Amino acid sequence: MSVSAQQSFHTDEVEETRVARWRYEQFKSLGFEAEDAFVLSVSGVDLQASRTLMEAGCSVPLALRILL
Repeated sequence: MSVSAQQSFHTDEVEETRVARWRYEQFKSLGFEAEDAFVLSVSGVDLQASRTLMEAGCSVPLALRILL
């Protein structure tokens, strides 16, 4: 693998980690426990759908059932 390809791979990996961490923090701020926030952050669940559910008064357990 060339140095350029290695740098590109590393950059992509760092960006994915930053996005996952940001998503985790967003789910935590919506009221999900750490473990659930982690699962949601790496699952590809629609963050806006989560926000909409929580803003509509959906409980965390019910939101998890809907989202997952």
